[in-house]
Amino acid sequence: VRSDYRKAVALLETRDPGAKIVATQPYVLNLYTPRPEDVVSCPRQLKDLVKLYSMGYHYLVIDPQAYISWVKDDERFALELLDYLDFIVKRVKPIATFEHFDTVALERFVFDHNTNLLRSTRFLSNAQEQGLGMIRVYSIKDVLSAVMAFIQKKP
Repeated sequence: VRSDYRKAVALLETRDPGAKIVATQPYVLNLYTPRPEDVVSCPRQLKDLVKLYSMGYHYLVIDPQAYISWVKDDERFALELLDYLDFIVKRVKPIATFEHFDTVALERFVFDHNTNLLRSTRFLSNAQEQGLGMIRVYSIKDVLSAVMAFIQKKP
């Protein structure tokens, strides 16, 4: 079975055997990792991501599930994720991206999880341009460096 989750795990295993991963979809990612205990759910706050990094979790995988469970104001398919995740997606270069959902699969995913039709259709109309159906793989070290650089620039 072709799966971009499998590709993401394979990339990380090649890059860093024994990689520990923070993910917005840990249950599915766990299907493809040799050590399910090395994949944990994405925290809701940056300070908790820092703690996970200090525990050896060095990669972050953000997928479309983020737009259900990690959105600002808990509004499914809002175009803004929680503050730090939104910062990451908009300002940090991923080490890899995977197409994951084509247009039809993304529509199915969105309408299967829909709670507000207007918001869901707005999400879909922005999906292609903003890559909302993709899996993005980040180095948490790169994420934390970008956050520190941003904080240091603030007056």
